[in-house]
Amino acid sequence: MSSSQQSKPVPPRTMRCIAGNCPGLRNPRTIRSLLKILREGPEVVLLSETSVKDDKLDRVRRRCNYNSVIGVDVEGRSGGLALMWKDKVEVELRSFSKYHIDGEVSDKRGNKWRIIGVYGKPVTNLRNNTWSMLRRLGENNTMPWVCLGDFNEILWSNEKKGGQPRLERQMEAFREALEVNELADLGYADSRFTWKRGKSKRTMMQERLDRAVANSKWTDLFPDFKVSHLVSSKFDHCSVMFDT
Repeated sequence: MSSSQQSKPVPPRTMRCIAGNCPGLRNPRTIRSLLKILREGPEVVLLSETSVKDDKLDRVRRRCNYNSVIGVDVEGRSGGLALMWKDKVEVELRSFSKYHIDGEVSDKRGNKWRIIGVYGKPVTNLRNNTWSMLRRLGENNTMPWVCLGDFNEILWSNEKKGGQPRLERQMEAFREALEVNELADLGYADSRFTWKRGKSKRTMMQERLDRAVANSKWTDLFPDFKVSHLVSSKFDHCSVMFDT
């Protein structure tokens, strides 16, 4: 076989990140299900709906064998965000709210870029607040950046199966928020939908609520990126994983 016919070697990945909606991390069974997902070996993990007080997250970090954690406190018995990472990368907190964590990553190749974990407002008539938040986060940004998580919205009608059709204005508002920040959907491998409800064909509803989006500086920096959906029998959402 000539050299031109030989397969190109696959470059080693720089970093792996997983974002998951993992409600109820106070429950030992939830922790065990999370640990199964973390067998994929991500250096960075973003979690939403943790339902764990900030001062209890360090216990979760140790159980999951991570070196550092930043948490956004739970309100009552719902909500809560967490960002965990290993010493192979450095993460500096830029900002946070009940619905996002924004960090600056320095990876092992010396690249610097932003990673933002997003949890979209679950109430439909408040979701524009999520899009306004994205616009603010993108103001005057000059860095490569990637956003991922549970946006609680779809971009296109074919990202939903079952149930009532999504209103076009809701999807358009999401698309406009991405366009303003020059963020593009990174696609996916594996399962088409990331969330489901119902058990029978008549009641089943499936949607692609979870995704990763990034600007062109990020995709230029990592042209061989790959995004996958990880299915779990415990959680009603797939986790989103990307490799750089």
